[in-house]
Amino acid sequence: MIMHNSVRSAIILGSVLLAAACATTGGTGPGPAGEPTVPDRGAMEEGEGGARVEEATPSPGAVYDEAVALVTVDPDAEDVSIDYAAAFEKFAQAASRDPGHVKARFNAGLCAEKLGRPEEAVQYYTAALKLDPEFKAAYYNLARAYVATGQPDRAIDMYEAYRVEHPDDLKALNNLGGVYGLMKNYAKAEEILQKVLAKDPTNTQAYRNLARVYYDQGNYKLSQLLSANAAKLNPDDPGVQNNLGVTHLKMGDERLAIEAFKRAIELDPTHQQANYNMGMIALRSGDFYLALECFERAVEKYPGNVDAHLGLAVALRGVQDLDAAIAEYDKILEIEPENFTALYNLATVYYTYLQDFDKSLQYYNRCVTLALESSLAGEVKARIAQVKQEQADFLEAKRAEEERLAREKAEAERAQKELAGATETLETLIRQTEEVLEAGGATLPEDKATTAKMAIEQARMVLEMNDLDMLKEAISYLESVAKTLQE
Repeated sequence: MIMHNSVRSAIILGSVLLAAACATTGGTGPGPAGEPTVPDRGAMEEGEGGARVEEATPSPGAVYDEAVALVTVDPDAEDVSIDYAAAFEKFAQAASRDPGHVKARFNAGLCAEKLGRPEEAVQYYTAALKLDPEFKAAYYNLARAYVATGQPDRAIDMYEAYRVEHPDDLKALNNLGGVYGLMKNYAKAEEILQKVLAKDPTNTQAYRNLARVYYDQGNYKLSQLLSANAAKLNPDDPGVQNNLGVTHLKMGDERLAIEAFKRAIELDPTHQQANYNMGMIALRSGDFYLALECFERAVEKYPGNVDAHLGLAVALRGVQDLDAAIAEYDKILEIEPENFTALYNLATVYYTYLQDFDKSLQYYNRCVTLALESSLAGEVKARIAQVKQEQADFLEAKRAEEERLAREKAEAERAQKELAGATETLETLIRQTEEVLEAGGATLPEDKATTAKMAIEQARMVLEMNDLDMLKEAISYLESVAKTLQE
């Protein structure tokens, strides 16, 4: 067995810096191994009704009613599971059957967002606004969907146009500030968010957005103070607690960070970022079982989040569930076929833990293709050379071992054959000596007869021992005794 070493067993914790954009975009971006999620901006606020399905009164048709029923939640239910995929199909059907049905289009867009399909959400929200330009919830949600599709500039255009006619709409201003922060126009973001706080000093979302603006500029102390203010204003907001934890972690206070993340998870056990952050801390401390619990919850909440899947895969590898870890990496590659971290970690699992050199090289070679323009190219090429050398050493050792085993087998067969021959020879000598004793009878000298009988008994005992050297000695001795009987 080839021993593991620190180089071979390196698993990348991954491109784990979640670019938690304003709105619930859940995007990912590259980042150093082991980074927590950055503080999320305040969720892009919606107009009244923007966070729930819009019901029609009266209902325009059975399909729409069925869709509403699919997403209607019993407030007393403990385990809530909504089939957004089925609801989306029915809302889309209702929209196609009724060209003027605004709310069917809005709800189809909302379900598309929940399913992680913001491009479709943009189409449906746009269609809803064409039918009803004053539909504020659709307006807010369309801007959020633009951000999720990587078009924050379009969201800014929408909000800038909107605030001309609605200068006191703090929700719109807050969202606009968040998007400017996302675009790294920090001066503009700060200006707008400070206006929101001047008009509403208790606006938690504005504090969150402004905290993120300072965080992105490296002013972690001020970001922490703003996160703490948000936590005082709304201590039961899991997002606020998560952000506070991130800033504590950045300031080097892991104990307070853990307390904040735990508090966030207590408030919302499915909170993706808090579970992710606790999972990352658990991974770094080697508590793979805690990490497993956290990342499982994060993945369950947002199945399309690659970073959470990466954390889960590393945790599974940590608890030695290699089949499940490989399956998790495969899920990541289904979402992002060229995810460098998943490919690299898969290669490492096959190399380090399963010694499947061919599969390992297959994935490392894909990594080289992706890393050609980065500083990682040299490292991956060095790893490939190492794997090939070890594969060659392994095959050479395997060949030498097979040759050794073949020699030992041949030697064992030869020894067995020699043992069988010696056994047969001794048995023949015993039989012949007994025949001489019987034929000689009383004519044989008593001392010679006694010696021959004792030699025969000793020879029988040697037969039971199955020892070649002793068989040879017994054969030689019995031959000499038998010879004396014939003199």
